[in-house]
Order: sequence, then C-alpha cells, then structure tokens
Amino acid sequence: MKINETTRCYPRTTADAFRENYYDIQARERWEWLEGSQNETYAQFEFWLYITLAFAAGFLTCLLWGAK
Repeated sequence: MKINETTRCYPRTTADAFRENYYDIQARERWEWLEGSQNETYAQFEFWLYITLAFAAGFLTCLLWGAK
C-alpha cells in the first residue's frame, strides 16, 4: 500500500538546476561591473594593507598583553 506516490525529477545539468531569469542576469551584470572596475594595482595594495594591519594588531597585542 503506497500512501504517497511522487515522481522525483532531478536536473541533468547545472543549467537545468539553476535557470536564468531576468533578475539573475541583472545581478550578474551589476557584479561584473563592480569587479571589472577594480584594477590589479588596487587589489595588490589592499592585500598588503590587510597583511600590514594584521601584523600591527598582533604586535600591539603582544606588547600590551604578552608574556613578561
């Protein structure tokens, strides 16, 4: 005795699973525009800035609360 007869339909490809609609296309265009506006020099500067800030935070923490 089967109470619930269901047919499971799985997508065959990623395109079937995630279909494109108007809102997805607009979001992708906004994202591509934002990512394309940043150049490589700025990305490298930002990376080294964060590395320097992390080192400075660790150094100050060690000085203030480190072993005596």
